[in-house]
Amino acid sequence: MRWITPEIEREMIAIRHDLHRHPELSWQEYRTADKVCQTLNNHGVTYTEGIAGVGVVADIPGKVNGPVIALRADMDALPVQEDTGLSFASENPGVMHACGHDGHTSILLGVAMALADAPEPPPLPIRLLFQPAEEVATGAKAMIREGTIKDVRMIFGAHLDCNHPVGKVVVNEGVVSASRDVFRIKVTGRGGHAARPQEAIDAIKIGIHIAQELQQLTSGAMTASNPAVVSVGCFQAGTAPNVIAETAVLEGTIYAQDQAERLRLNEAIRETAQTIAQQHNGIVSMEMEEGIPAIENKPEIVQLARETARSSLGKDSIVDTPVTNMGAEDFSCFLEHTEGVYVRIGSWNMAANIAPAHSSQFDFDEGALAVGAEYLTSLAIAAGKWVQERGF
Repeated sequence: MRWITPEIEREMIAIRHDLHRHPELSWQEYRTADKVCQTLNNHGVTYTEGIAGVGVVADIPGKVNGPVIALRADMDALPVQEDTGLSFASENPGVMHACGHDGHTSILLGVAMALADAPEPPPLPIRLLFQPAEEVATGAKAMIREGTIKDVRMIFGAHLDCNHPVGKVVVNEGVVSASRDVFRIKVTGRGGHAARPQEAIDAIKIGIHIAQELQQLTSGAMTASNPAVVSVGCFQAGTAPNVIAETAVLEGTIYAQDQAERLRLNEAIRETAQTIAQQHNGIVSMEMEEGIPAIENKPEIVQLARETARSSLGKDSIVDTPVTNMGAEDFSCFLEHTEGVYVRIGSWNMAANIAPAHSSQFDFDEGALAVGAEYLTSLAIAAGKWVQERGF
């Protein structure tokens, strides 16, 4: 059975264009949530809004009132000025859907439409989670605190991927995304006149040394069995060109695919900053924000997801990727509470010049919307049968 009709596909594309024109940053997805609710209303799907502030949860009843199969989409955009030239480009200056979340939301609404039009209910109830604030890695935790997955037996998430063509899906076993932690290091020295540096302790110089050494903590790690990355993304210091800075603040991110390496890097960053500051007679204070774990796909459910891809999209739809994905995704927080799998949906068209995610020129082939909705609908149905066969 094909779930996504031409009518549903057209509506999904129209929704994507609307969302792309009106992107909203994390925890500000009010209009996006309204669009989700309006669409669910139009198709007679029951939902609850205002979850964790701006989240929406839709519930599709099953043939039996058993455990729930959940699908999740993220809704937020990024602080990026769009430069695509699209006819439906962002009308919100400095904000853009540069990671495909407009597509993710449209795909999940396509699933809702398909299930609403289905000739019979799914085997088990299906819950659709429209989640805010993935880009700041706090939305999933907030949705979990609201109790949205307390009765969920299995959950699936997906991300559009311009590294693979439309019609392909990536369903890998093991770790498929990294953990993410954020650090903030404040360096305190002694300010002074730029003409007499011997009288001062230069916080900028200390900060530069720290930043350089932090990059070396994972030197070569991208080719190791447990890759990791430490990046300093923000360096703020100084008040005037003729004043030696008294303070400097470095902010950065730690990505790791192995928990032991994650913990090692947390401690190594602290020790490195302290040692360098002491060598230059400065002082450091450090804040470490524990973020989100890595996503690990378990083999048994990966097998279910692969079989469903072959049956719903074609026997050649599965593609393996040896490329390590060092990005982080707060879908991992759901997997701390229930089983599930995170997949990637091919969205590249060889005729198009696709820019990378998080860039000002990012776009994707909209043929991926129907593919994603077809696959996730089929996967939710198959997962319900799978759970039933195993006696819940």
